[in-house]
Amino acid sequence: MPTFFFLLPWQVLGTDAGGTKEVVEQNVTGLLHPVGHLGTQILSENIRFLLKNPSSREQMGKRGRKRWRECT
Repeated sequence: MPTFFFLLPWQVLGTDAGGTKEVVEQNVTGLLHPVGHLGTQILSENIRFLLKNPSSREQMGKRGRKRWRECT
């Protein structure tokens, strides 16, 4: 996952595989879900959570941008 995604004004959703889980901190800078069939259910739960919790979306986005600035 390119780290420039943290420059966008929203949180990151991604899989907990590969380098993504090293970049996205679960429930801090975004939400992760597993790969495969089980992952689709968790992804849909993560999307519903973010739709119902605008303050969480905003905070994750802010923390992601802050983390990106600290790492570059």
